Amino acid sequence: EKDFIDFCIKHNIKISKPPSFIYEMNENKKRYYPDFYIEELNLIIEVKSTYYYNIHKEKNNDWYWAVGIITLTAAVLAIMLNNVVFGILIIISAFALVVHSSQKPRIFHYEINDRGIIVNESLYPFLTLESFWIDAHQEKPKLLIKSHKTFMPFLAIYIEEVDPEEIRDILLNYIAETEHQEPISQKLLELIGF
Repeated sequence: EKDFIDFCIKHNIKISKPPSFIYEMNENKKRYYPDFYIEELNLIIEVKSTYYYNIHKEKNNDWYWAVGIITLTAAVLAIMLNNVVFGILIIISAFALVVHSSQKPRIFHYEINDRGIIVNESLYPFLTLESFWIDAHQEKPKLLIKSHKTFMPFLAIYIEEVDPEEIRDILLNYIAETEHQEPISQKLLELIGF
């Protein structure tokens, strides 16, 4: 979005924030918040970022060797302790890990509407969300949303090039603001390239 704003400023193109509008999808009404509006062209602009898609950490041979050695060691140890099933599970899990980690990340579409937060096609209704926190002290601000769900207690959404205060103002209409720390497991996964 910042690149688009810089382009418009450089070429003297007047842009503004468009009003939200309601649309219908699968017989459900939704509210959409577009990014920019060029009034003289009556044109709504929606910018999608590929920043995190492009910084995908490619795994080098050392990473694959490390996974292989750790997997083989753990599987042999499990078999030596008479736990063959666990040894096989370790090997299958490592194979799934390698296959998953070699894929490029998907580009996600996020939307906040009057019913909840949509991540791609999945709606997280506000009734299932407990609170939120915007961690703006990082290079790329992150929206942390705490859910009532046991198996998925947190959603972590990068909010690059979007005004965090604007998101905060919208979310305060629906859920409470409570300081959260990103789970260590999420930080660890990002550190090793997921």
